[in-house]
Amino acid sequence: MLAITQFIRIDGWDSRSKLPRGHVARILVPIGEINAENMALLMENDMNISPFSSASLQELPKDTENSPWVVQEEEYSKRRDLRFSHRACSIDPPGSKDVDDVLSICELPNSFLEVGVHIADVSYFVKEDSLLDLEARSRRTTVYLVGSIYHMLPPILSENLCSLREGKDRLAVSVIWTVDPKNDFEVLDVWCGRTIIRSRHKMSYAQAQAILDGQPLCGGWEIDGGPEHLTQLQADLRNLATFAQPEIILQNPGTDSAILSRITRCLGAIKFRIIF
Repeated sequence: MLAITQFIRIDGWDSRSKLPRGHVARILVPIGEINAENMALLMENDMNISPFSSASLQELPKDTENSPWVVQEEEYSKRRDLRFSHRACSIDPPGSKDVDDVLSICELPNSFLEVGVHIADVSYFVKEDSLLDLEARSRRTTVYLVGSIYHMLPPILSENLCSLREGKDRLAVSVIWTVDPKNDFEVLDVWCGRTIIRSRHKMSYAQAQAILDGQPLCGGWEIDGGPEHLTQLQADLRNLATFAQPEIILQNPGTDSAILSRITRCLGAIKFRIIF
């Protein structure tokens, strides 16, 4: 006998009846088959995976081979242009097309560093209460399932113009910390605003870890620009990794080694500075 899953929608429940009224909304077969299981997950969580309406698609920008999308001239006066001053890179799962965030490093003349986190500026393309905005709200999030991706926004945005792709000029919202690398990466200043960026390297997690650790790179992991760029990228990743380690300052903790030992075990990789 074939095992099936039935989804029932409740139409009503009379106050005098012990049972509700409903109908079979969908039958999924067979149980255990990947497509049926994926669809069951989507229906159980009430996820909207219907095609985008033709009206909402009319709000999308154009990006074709004959007429590629470019940053509009007026944006350069409204945004901070980081394309050539800040070395940006992304780290994502292998094969990712929706690169929605990148990291960056820039050396300042006074030996300080600017460390940046940049998120794709979706609000430039999707205006509040537009049809695209309303459809995105109904989807709530991008859903990743085994062998399937259901995007919150159409692919021209999620996989292209709102994807901070290597070598492409993209609009972002950024947070930039000015830090002193000679003083435990003390934060000296923070800047937030809209930017124009161009990622230089797209890496997978394993690739970035190998570069960080100075390990030989597998085939296909080569970095454009040769050994000089690889050395610079390794230094950037090490600075980013150091900055990412949170620090806890303990003022006059005493000399109770048991307390400090427990803190060390709980915090793991977190570093902390003890001031007596």
